[in-house]
Amino acid sequence: MSSLNDSARTSPLGIFARSFRRYYIGQTFSYAGDGLRLIAIPLLVYRLTGSALSVGLTYALEFGPFALFGRSAMRTSS
Repeated sequence: MSSLNDSARTSPLGIFARSFRRYYIGQTFSYAGDGLRLIAIPLLVYRLTGSALSVGLTYALEFGPFALFGRSAMRTSS
């Protein structure tokens, strides 16, 4: 067990560190949840309305702000 702790202290990337593993696992679940949300919300809208136009509007409302303000926000942040 001490060899794992020693390698965590000497690893330049810190990939054996407990905090990094927790971060990596948390990010994995977060990205998986985002992917499921991207599919689930339009499916729910289609199931409730039965309209492909409503699904298109849902996507437009979801990604519209990124398309409109994403580049300007990147310019002002750097």
